[in-house]
Order: sequence, then structure tokens, then C-alpha cells
Amino acid sequence: MVSLKRADRYLLAAVILGAIVRLLHLGRDLPYVLHYDEPTLVDNAVWMWENRTFNPHFFNYPTGMIYLLAGLFGLVLAGGTITGQFGTWTDALTWLSAGTYDRPPQGGVLYFYPTIGVPLLYLIARGLSVLAGTITIALVYGIAARAGFSRGVARLAAFAVALSSMAVEHSKLATTDMSATCLATAAIYVALGANRERLRPWIVGGLLAGLAAGFKYNLGLVGGVLVLVALWGRAPGAARVATRRLLLAAGVSLAAFLLLHPFAVLDSGRFTRDLGYEFRRVTSVTEMFVGAKEIEPTTVEKLGGIFWLNLGPFGIAAVLFGLVLAVRQRRLGPSLLLVWMAIALLPMLRWQSLYPRYLLGVWPVLLTFAAFGVWEAARLLRRAPFAPALVLLSAAAFYPSEQRLWQRESTRSRPDPRIALTEWLESNLPPGTLVVSEKAGPFATSGRLPIEVVDFLGRSEPRAYLDRGILHLVETGRTSLVRGKAQFADLLARQEAIRADADLLWESGKYRVYRLRGGADWVEPVKRAISAGDLVTAGTRLEQIVASSPEDRLAWHTLGEVAVMVADTSLALQALERASALDTLQAETALALSQLYIGLGRFDDALRRLRAIETAAPGDAAMLNNMTVALLSRAQERRRRGDAEGARADWVAASRYAARYVESGKGDPRFNGLRDQVARMGERWGYAER
Repeated sequence: MVSLKRADRYLLAAVILGAIVRLLHLGRDLPYVLHYDEPTLVDNAVWMWENRTFNPHFFNYPTGMIYLLAGLFGLVLAGGTITGQFGTWTDALTWLSAGTYDRPPQGGVLYFYPTIGVPLLYLIARGLSVLAGTITIALVYGIAARAGFSRGVARLAAFAVALSSMAVEHSKLATTDMSATCLATAAIYVALGANRERLRPWIVGGLLAGLAAGFKYNLGLVGGVLVLVALWGRAPGAARVATRRLLLAAGVSLAAFLLLHPFAVLDSGRFTRDLGYEFRRVTSVTEMFVGAKEIEPTTVEKLGGIFWLNLGPFGIAAVLFGLVLAVRQRRLGPSLLLVWMAIALLPMLRWQSLYPRYLLGVWPVLLTFAAFGVWEAARLLRRAPFAPALVLLSAAAFYPSEQRLWQRESTRSRPDPRIALTEWLESNLPPGTLVVSEKAGPFATSGRLPIEVVDFLGRSEPRAYLDRGILHLVETGRTSLVRGKAQFADLLARQEAIRADADLLWESGKYRVYRLRGGADWVEPVKRAISAGDLVTAGTRLEQIVASSPEDRLAWHTLGEVAVMVADTSLALQALERASALDTLQAETALALSQLYIGLGRFDDALRRLRAIETAAPGDAAMLNNMTVALLSRAQERRRRGDAEGARADWVAASRYAARYVESGKGDPRFNGLRDQVARMGERWGYAER
């Protein structure tokens, strides 16, 4: 067994090398954020400050990382205020929330990405992952040594983790995975030094297991390795001592988890709901697109794919060889590592949603067995010099991971093509141009271009887009996700039809911008007439179009807009209602109708239209504005009828929507007027004081 008291320059080299590759390109593409888990954690930490609450109201992931980030963000706010970087605390909070989404009404993970955030917040969060990933390198060396492997195996394992593409990738992200892995690996290191005579390792091991669960629920299972320590080589009469040690460790583990997750008790209903959602999610298939369930690979296929991609055939062989040798040794150290792999991996056989990062908690131990297998294989080649054999076998076993690391870093050195895609759209399309994009496409930036997101462009025929007045389509390469070509033949055929009927305007890798040919020939002339103020000509032409093409939604909608301009309310309602019936998903038409209904005093009809928009786009500023106005207007009407209770309820709801409207403006003072108006009305009616 290796002594850990003496410094090892190879370990130092592995740690330094690992830290460098983890810090490399850490701020890549900021302020653009490309991984959906990052805004989920950062935004929830910011919302705790905005809402002045310790309850994040989000338990899909444990709250350990959220609390840690909230604490660090608080230090930034305090430091900036003290040093004069922020004029007031309100200014500090405005800066903090500048890159956050509106909180989803029902909570949940923020799958709205890519997005734009405050760079410093993401660098802080990613820095935590870098630190955790770097510490894990040293911990792997430690567990290899404590498990009884040679110093050479410990060194090789440390370098394997330092250059592991999976470990490096997740050490650059503001997610829970690397921090939880670091805590779980530390718990294993402590457990390897535990015995029934010393109390401290049981306390520290339980503490680390509880903290690991506070960062990632399933990694709390690492506490189970202490059971093996308690049972191993048990002497007669020692059962009581072992039981007391295990109970102590379990109590400390629970206390540590609740320290990071107090609202598991204080908000148990929400905690149970969110945890149940996550359990159902991992035990069922997460569709990459509609209809994908029937062609999903099995769990075993997914696990095999992850191992093959990150280890390759020689790496997998090295792991298996190391496992066989460890089993034959029948010693506590290797057995404890085997138990941890079983505890962590066996439950995953029931998971149908499986991503590589789910294996990150066992990855350091798995690479330790790979290093052991490589080392022992080199020793078995007795006729070959040991050092050259070790280098050759190490290269064969770890090359796939290092190749992926090189490819990823090479990609990270260049701006993500979605940034160039966003900039091209913003620069080349007129404001207000509706763009339909597949998922993971352009960023939502200035709001100049409304972007409708679909899973595949091929869900609709080219003619269907043209009939809605949509010419510009963005493809993000999602057809590569289609495994069952026969099941999706119609979708793929429509995708090809779009490419055939469109001009390619911009391309970078798998990202493409198309402009459909043809389209309604009336659109441009009518738009020119409206721009010139010739509303009579525009209206006459539109009435002719809807008479000949009664299914043309865009023509009906445009006719409604023209009718509003000439104050023909009856025609405006008729046209917009018809447009809405032809496409119930069009928020643009629903908003126009809500404004008409508010003007006519039909507040219930206006609110019905607005609530349909809210379901699809809860943060839409125009919807929030109209909702506030409709509720406030209905409150006035109810007061006139003597319905004081109903009026007060409407005013309270209007206040909430006004606050959300101000938040959607992200500090723009023009958004404050509506909130102030609601406050003044509440003061006048005796509902609130200014």
C-alpha cells in the first residue's frame, strides 16, 4: 500500500495539467449560455435574492448548489455595493437579474435555451466545477493508494481522470454533477480509512455522503460503502459497535442533507412533487422529438454506447481486466470500490432516460480500475520492457477519451455557430419578421424577431408555412437524431421538400437559414400600401383575397389590422376571429383581439384570449401588459356594479401581472408606469397604500 505522507511530483503534475485543461476556454461564448442546466441553477439562485426567500421553490435538483451559488452571488452584491460599483442595493439586484428568465409559473427545469446571462455569475458557477474537478484528481490518487494499489496505478489513475473528456467537460459547466462527484469520491476516500476503532471517519464519511446527496440525490448512495466496512472481517461480539457506527454515520448524513435541503421538510409537498417528477422522468423515455419513444435504444444499449464512446474497446477491456483482478484479491479496498460501482450503476438499469453525466459519480472509480488493469497487463508482458509496454497499453486504453477531449477543446476555441446564426438573422431580416426554427437554434436577444420553435421543420409542408406568411426557416441538424427512418419517412420527405423549395441564405455546419420561394403574391404590395398610408387600397385588396382564399389566415389577420387602423371595429373583430379560428396558436392574433375586447369593455373575452397566450408564453411582455389593463378595467366595472369583493380580487391579480410586466422589462423605466398606475388605483380604492 502506498504511503500518502510523501509528496508525489507526478500527482502534482496531474493536478496542474487537469486544472489547466479545465480552465481552458472556461468563459467560452459568454454571455451566450449553451447548456440548459446552467441557467436552471444560476437563475434559481438569483430568484432567491429577487424574492427575498430561502425557499427556492425548486427541488427537481437538490438545493446544495443553488444555496452555494446564492451565497457567492450575495458576496458579489455586497462587495459591489460597498466598493461603489452599484449605487444602491436595488441597482445591484437589477444587475444580478439582468440575464435571468421569468420564473416558470409551475416551476421546473428551464429548458428555454440557448440564452444570454450575466458572464460573472456563470464564471463563478463554472469555477466551482473547475475546483471540484481538480480536487477529484487528487482524491482518485488517494483512493487508489488507500485501496492498496501501487503508486504507479495511483499516478496513472490521476492522469486518466485529469484528461478524461467526460470529467473535463462537466468541470467546465455550472451544474451539480462535478461538485457531487467530488463529494462522493471524498466519501469513498474517507470510508477506505474507516475502522471500528476510530470514530472520526464514520462521522466525516456520513457527512460527505449527506452533502453529496444535497448536490445530486442518487450520489447519496455512496454512504452504503460504510456498510461493507462495518461487515468486513467482523470479529465475534463486534456487531454492536459496528451498528452504532453505522447509525451515527446515517444520522450525520441525514443532518448534512437537511442542512443543504431544509425545505425537503419545510415545503414537503413541493419537494415530493418535484422529486416524483424526476423519478418518473428517469424511469421513462425522454422523447427527443414527438414519436421517438418507439425507436429509443434500450438502457443497456445507452450504457454500452457511453462506455464505447468514452473508453473504446481497449479501455473497456482494461476496466474488465482490472475488475477481475480486484475480485480475485478479496481485499477490503478493491471490494469497497466494487460495491460503490454496483450501488451506483445497478439502479441505472431501470432508467430509460440516461445521459453520460449520470455516470460521472462512478467515473473516477471506473478509471481507477482501468489504470489497475493497464498496469497489471504491462507487468504480464514479461518479455517486453515494462515502461514501453505501459505507455503503449495506456495509450490504447485512454486514447478515445483524450481524442474526444482534443476535439471538444478544438471546438471550444471557436465561437459557437449559433452566435453567428443569431447575429446574421438580426442583421439581415427586418424587425418583426417571423422566423420558424428547430430547437437549439438562434438566441432570443433584442426581441426584434419573433421566433417560433418547432422540433422539426418537416412537421409542416412548405405551403403551410407560406400560407401563414412565413418565409424564413432555420434548420439545426435535428434530422441526425432520427433513428427509425421508416417511421419518419413523411417528416423527412417534407424536410427535403422544404430544402428543394427554398433558397439557402446562410450556412455553418449543421445550421442553415432558408427562404421559401413563392409565397403569397399579395403580401408585399399590401405592405407597401399600408406603409404609404393608403389603407383603402390595402383593405380593398385584402377583402378580395379573403373572398377568393377564405383559408388564408395571414390575409384575415392583416385585414383585421387594417380595419383597426380605420376604426371599423365590426370588420376588425370578424377578420381577427376568423384568423384565430384558422390558427389557434397565433399569439399575434390573440393579442390584437384582446386589445379590441378591452376597448369594447368585453373584459372576460379579452382575459380568455390572454390566458391562452399565457399558457404558451408566460413571460410575453405584451400579454402581461394587456392582462394588467384588462383586470384593472374589469375591477373598475365591478366597483361600479357594487361587486367590491370581485373588484379587489381583480386588482390583486392586476398587481401581480404588473409586477411581472416590470420584470420583463429588466430595468427599463418605461415599464414602471403600468405598475405605478395599478398602485395609484389601489390607493384610491383603499386596497393598498403607496
